[in-house]
Amino acid sequence: MLIKPLALMDLDDTLFQTAKHLPLSVLKHVATLDKNGQPLAFMTDTQLQFWQWLNASTEVIPVTARSVSGLARVQIEFSSWVVCQHGAVILSPSGVIDVDWAARMNTQLARYQSDLASYCFEIMQAAQPFTDVRAWVTDEFEQSIYIIVKKSANNDVIFKQIIDSLKNSPRAADYYIHINGNTMAVLPHVVSKQSAVAYLLQRIQHDSARPIIGWGD
Repeated sequence: MLIKPLALMDLDDTLFQTAKHLPLSVLKHVATLDKNGQPLAFMTDTQLQFWQWLNASTEVIPVTARSVSGLARVQIEFSSWVVCQHGAVILSPSGVIDVDWAARMNTQLARYQSDLASYCFEIMQAAQPFTDVRAWVTDEFEQSIYIIVKKSANNDVIFKQIIDSLKNSPRAADYYIHINGNTMAVLPHVVSKQSAVAYLLQRIQHDSARPIIGWGD
């Protein structure tokens, strides 16, 4: 029997992107909607053909920073497991939360629940010189997970200055930073795509010879 490879697939800026990244003339296929139901991200013809080939030839597992609701706005139908919220949440093929992973995350994130709000305030204090920066704590199932910092200006200095100003914070050692364009995520070390994927592969990988392919970050 032919065994399909597992494809661990990043989504944003890998399989599709917003219009600011490419000319609208090549962005022909709506890939995601915004909260108001309007088109937000798009696929090129090449990306669409790539997705169709990948979906037919592999078992695709999205691995994304998106929230559960953000993933629901993606106009692509996934049929396998899903890793979202930078690895803090794993959903089964039927869309049910993986309770074992959720229990592990609940335990490991417990000590960060009040600290995340405090650190978010500290980050906004560091961002005060800039008027186009927003920061908030993202959550899922009433659990705080990590901090999102967004800037509207295409200014690479902004995140650098915020990061430099936080180096002496007593909280800095408990977090790591992931930057994608104008979005910076400040995450507790217990939250990571890598740890979530390692858990998931151990759970579903019954054939050690099964190929595993990864795209994106």
